Amino acid sequence: MKTIEKFALVLKRGKNSYIPIEWTKLSINKVKNPNEYSLEDIDKFTTSISLYELLDSILKENFVEPTERMTSLEIIYYDNGNNRVLPEGLCFKEDKDYIDTNFITNYLMANLNDYQLTNTIYIHLNKIVNKGNEEFTEDFLKLISSIRYSSVIIKSREDKKIDALKEVMKDCLNNITYTEKRKLGMYIGKKLLNN
Repeated sequence: MKTIEKFALVLKRGKNSYIPIEWTKLSINKVKNPNEYSLEDIDKFTTSISLYELLDSILKENFVEPTERMTSLEIIYYDNGNNRVLPEGLCFKEDKDYIDTNFITNYLMANLNDYQLTNTIYIHLNKIVNKGNEEFTEDFLKLISSIRYSSVIIKSREDKKIDALKEVMKDCLNNITYTEKRKLGMYIGKKLLNN
């Protein structure tokens, strides 16, 4: 298992055919000292703009020919000899809250009483971990366990245990990596809230 460290913003032309976007050179980029291959820096860039603004800038600044066939914008990473698409997709300015620790914390705390919802989140995160192609921090694994455990505690209605669990979850959320936080937040925002 490994930690993915190099990501790229690309235009997809077709199956396994991508045009890298040198987003750090676009005039609309406002990220200071950006690392072109950092997921966090790509998100800092895209959360300040809309999809339309990005596509407009790419075309106006001749990063691709207007006649170029483009099917979508993606974030990819290289894994086991293949380009893989980041399943959570891009995060634009309308999605910015989804990757904010306070948003994720508030959402989880407000919905701990919803057994079905917390179980859905637990199942999703557990699937990600069980794929086994990435390393995850102990705090992320502990958070997943806490989400699972919350379903049981909520049913028992033991307030002291619920309060202790909330503190553990908050600590975990403050200590997980950016990529882990993004996986959780984008799932909540794009899958659970936009259904």
